Amino acid sequence: MDTTTLAAEPRTDFGKGAARKLRASGRVPALAYRAGGEPLHFSLDPREVKLAYQRSGNPNLLVSVDVGGKALTLLLKDAQKHPVSRSLLHLDFFEVKADEKVEIDVPVRAAGRAAGERLGGRVRVLRPSLKLSCLPADIPATVQVDVTAMEVGDMLDVDELVPPERCELLFKHRFKVITVVGKRIEEEAEEDEEAEEASEEGES
Repeated sequence: MDTTTLAAEPRTDFGKGAARKLRASGRVPALAYRAGGEPLHFSLDPREVKLAYQRSGNPNLLVSVDVGGKALTLLLKDAQKHPVSRSLLHLDFFEVKADEKVEIDVPVRAAGRAAGERLGGRVRVLRPSLKLSCLPADIPATVQVDVTAMEVGDMLDVDELVPPERCELLFKHRFKVITVVGKRIEEEAEEDEEAEEASEEGES
């Protein structure tokens, strides 16, 4: 996986007032959490950040920054946005090491045209993302699920999927990931999904 370098500037002023001034100057405050170390405060150009993620198309893009002489490789943890303008307000990252595996949520994508679509069926992704464990360099942009052999009514469970190369799928319980539905089956799938969500909430 490629790494994108962003120009970072150390931050020495903190608090809401300082953050507002920083955003007014065209920068966005950011924080990098590090295992065994104090978090690092810095700022980034929000336009560069948006462009980097748009070009990559991968929410788990690796970001390289240099903060006060400290070179860090980061993964985005959270991006706070203005509720109306959707402009970036704050970014939280965590540091990763090349030889240490990370756990990330990766979007699910259906690959191919399902056999059931020829009969009027429709592919429906029941889980928008799956949790993977892998080294940072092996982080995939998506989990591709081959649906070409699926007929209307077919469903794939998480343990039937082939994970991306050098990645491990993480899950505690089996659940349905993708299906091909007709009108009646689509209604049943929605009921199954609601039942699964209710069951998971009861376990948490």
